[in-house]
Amino acid sequence: MKEIQLVRDGVPDGPVVEPSSQEVTEAIRQMDGEERSQVALFVDDHHSLTIGGGPNGFVCCVIIEKSAKVLLARTRPPVDEEEWVEVVSGQPDEYPVSEVVQISAVIQAAEHFLKTGALHPELLWANEL
Repeated sequence: MKEIQLVRDGVPDGPVVEPSSQEVTEAIRQMDGEERSQVALFVDDHHSLTIGGGPNGFVCCVIIEKSAKVLLARTRPPVDEEEWVEVVSGQPDEYPVSEVVQISAVIQAAEHFLKTGALHPELLWANEL
């Protein structure tokens, strides 16, 4: 059973069971990085996608079985030049700029995950460290 969980002020709202693509997209668009800063989509106990952030940038992590993948921006600076930015995902944290993406990328990732339970093949993913 698929379920979407919205988080407001760090507290989960009630889940939406079997959400439509439109409901998932709307939940992501409502993310403001303050009051609403996290959306989680659960396909089952072993498949989930979590998005954190707001209009200034988003982070996205997918867990499939026991493997965690993070969505990456298309351009990735060398590791020794990596900048870090603060993104609120439930609570403020710092992420490498290469892991902070635009809303269009997280919507693509979430819609594909909702339909297939898999990573979007046209987006750039990396193993979470």
